[in-house]
Amino acid sequence: MHSVVDNVTTPTPDIAVAPTPPPAAVADLLRTADMPADDLGRHEPTTVWTAGIAGEIQGTAALEQYECYGLLRSVVVAEPHRGHGWARLLTEAALSAARKADLVAVYVLTETAADYFFGLGFVAVNRRAVPPVVRQSTEFAELCPDSAVAMVRELHV
Repeated sequence: MHSVVDNVTTPTPDIAVAPTPPPAAVADLLRTADMPADDLGRHEPTTVWTAGIAGEIQGTAALEQYECYGLLRSVVVAEPHRGHGWARLLTEAALSAARKADLVAVYVLTETAADYFFGLGFVAVNRRAVPPVVRQSTEFAELCPDSAVAMVRELHV
């Protein structure tokens, strides 16, 4: 299957759960986008999804679970495939898994994509309003600067 954006045809990626630990290609993709990679998968449970074409990873997203909350992180798509809905497919896979796990909300921190996540139903929240168990994550406590926007999407099961 293919999608057409701006008269450019791009293949629809295969979305899959990555093995544990995630393949090196996931970390490479994150580093290329200047995103944290070294801690990915260290928190349990974490699920990482990949978007690929012909077995080559071109996108990723991860969901870390903290009690009844999720933390969406590491959503990135390789430059040639941006703007074709791949990040949405990856994010929807994570949100679907969060619903199946009966999580009540999914949080995200972003420095550059607040408008994107707003379009997916996330709303900005004060970092202090984020549950302490999520704020203690490496993403909140160490990796993302205070200037990163905290957002939440409530899940109605």
